Amino acid sequence: MRLIFDQSPVQILILTLELTIVDANAALCVNTLTTREQIIGKGLFEAFPLNPTDPSADGDNMIRASLLRTAETCSVDIIPSQQYDLQQEDGTWVQRYWSLSHAAILDADGEVAYLVQQSQDVNEYASAMATGVDKTFVTAELQARYKQSKVQSAARQQVLLERVSADRVRLESVVHAKDEFLQIVSHELKTPITTIRGNAQILAHSDARMSDIDRQSALNDIEFESLRLSRILDNLLLLARPELGGIEQPEPCVLDRVVERAVLNHRHQFHDRPIEIAAGGVNDLFVNCVETYVEQILQNLLSNAEKYSPDLAPIVISITQGHDVANIRVSDSGKGFTPDQAAHVFETYYRIADERSHEAGLGIGLAVCKRLVEVMGGTIWAASRPEGGAEVGFSIPLSDEGDSSS
Repeated sequence: MRLIFDQSPVQILILTLELTIVDANAALCVNTLTTREQIIGKGLFEAFPLNPTDPSADGDNMIRASLLRTAETCSVDIIPSQQYDLQQEDGTWVQRYWSLSHAAILDADGEVAYLVQQSQDVNEYASAMATGVDKTFVTAELQARYKQSKVQSAARQQVLLERVSADRVRLESVVHAKDEFLQIVSHELKTPITTIRGNAQILAHSDARMSDIDRQSALNDIEFESLRLSRILDNLLLLARPELGGIEQPEPCVLDRVVERAVLNHRHQFHDRPIEIAAGGVNDLFVNCVETYVEQILQNLLSNAEKYSPDLAPIVISITQGHDVANIRVSDSGKGFTPDQAAHVFETYYRIADERSHEAGLGIGLAVCKRLVEVMGGTIWAASRPEGGAEVGFSIPLSDEGDSSS
C-alpha cells in the first residue's frame, strides 16, 4: 500500500479537516523541494506559505475554499490552474502554477476523516497563455488532463479499496484458522495426555490384585499414546520452522529398508491392520533422501490410511521405479477423495470429516508430508482409486550410488 502511494506520479498530500499535513508522497516532496519530515505535522499554509514578495498572492484563499467545499459535500473539487509560488533552497521565489484536485476520505461511519490534495505542475500551460496561445485551447488541455487524472485517481482508489478488502478477508480467515487450530491442538494434545496420566495413576496405585493382562494393557496404552503425542509434536515443530532447507541434507539410502521400518512401527501400534508391501520386483532401490523424513512421511500416510480405512481392510504400500525417481504409494479402501478434496488435502489445517473417525485430527499431517517431500526434491499427489479408496503417493530422486538391479 505504501509503495503505491509513494510511487504515484501525481503529487499527493493527506490533510486533516483542520488542514494539518499527515502524509505526503515522494512526488510532492521532490516537486516542492521539501521532505516529509519538514512538512508533516504542520498546517498546509505554514508548510507552504504565500510568496511575501507578491502583494497580490491569494492562492491560500482559493485552496482553502476548495477544501472546505470538499469537506462539506464529499465531492471532488478541481482548481484547473492556480498560481502558488515556490520558495527555492536559496530562499528566492519562483512563479509556479498548479492544477489541484481535492477529495474526501471517509471513515467506517461515512464521515469525512481526511482530505486528499492531488496537485500537478501546469507552468507550461501558463507560459503558453502568456505568450499568446489560444486561451480556449489551453483551458481545454487543462480540463482534459484533469479528467484523465480524475479517472486514474478513481482507478487507483478502487485498486486500493479492493486490496484493503482482500487483506481484511485474508486476516479474518487467518484469525479464524488460528482460533480453530488452537482449539483442535488443545483437544488433540489433551487426549493422549489424559490417557497417559490415567494409566500411570492406575499403575502407581494398583495392588497385587491387578492382573498381568490389565497391567500390560495399561502399559500398551501409555506407549501408544506417547508415540501419538510424539508424532503430533514432530509435525507441529516441522510446520513451525520457516524453512527446512539446510536442516538435514539428503544422502543415498536403501528405500526398501526405510519403508520396512515405517511399516514395523505402524504394526507395533495397530496389530490387527494388514499391511502389504508391493515392490514390483524392485529391490534395494537407492534414493537420495533423509531417512527420518521418509519415515515421518510414511507414518503420516499410514496414520491417515488407518483412520479412514474399514476394520481389517489392508493398506497397500507400492514401490515402483521411474526414469529418475522412485515412486511410493500408500493405498487404502476407505471413501477416497472427491476432486475438490484432492485439490486441498495438502493445505495446512484442511481436514476431511468422516463418521468412522472419532478424532478429526489437526489437518497438518499431509501438509508436513508435502513440505518434507519437496525439501528432498520430490513431488506428492493424492487421488481416489478406481476400485475405491484413496491413494497418496510421493516421489524421491534416485541415487547414482548402489546397484538398483540387484
